[in-house]
Amino acid sequence: MKGMINIKINTFFRWYDIWVGFYIDKSKKTLYFCPLPMIGLKIDFRTIQEKNTEIVWKIMQHQANGMAHPLTCGVDSNHFNLVPTIEDDKVILKCIECDYKQDVSNWYSK
Repeated sequence: MKGMINIKINTFFRWYDIWVGFYIDKSKKTLYFCPLPMIGLKIDFRTIQEKNTEIVWKIMQHQANGMAHPLTCGVDSNHFNLVPTIEDDKVILKCIECDYKQDVSNWYSK
C-alpha cells in the first residue's frame, strides 16, 4: 500500500486568484483547476507515503518550535514530547516513556 496513490479533491475560493485554467505543481504532485475566477478544485496525487512523510516533517517542525506548545503525552504531560512515527500507513505520535499512542494521520490534510 505504500506506493498507492490516494487522490484527494478539495474545492477552494481565493479572492486573489483571478485566473481560469489549469496549473500543475510538480513538486507537490497537485493539479489546480479554476473553471471560474476565484473558484477552483485542488486535486492531490501524492502517495500515502509521501503525505505521511510530510506530516511527520510538519510535526517535527512544530515540536522544535519554541513559540508553540509541544505535543505531550496524554497520560503524563511531564514525559518527554511525543515522537512522530509511521505505522501501517498511518502517522502515530508515541510517548517514549510509556505506551501512549495517538493517530494523527488526518490532522494535516492540506
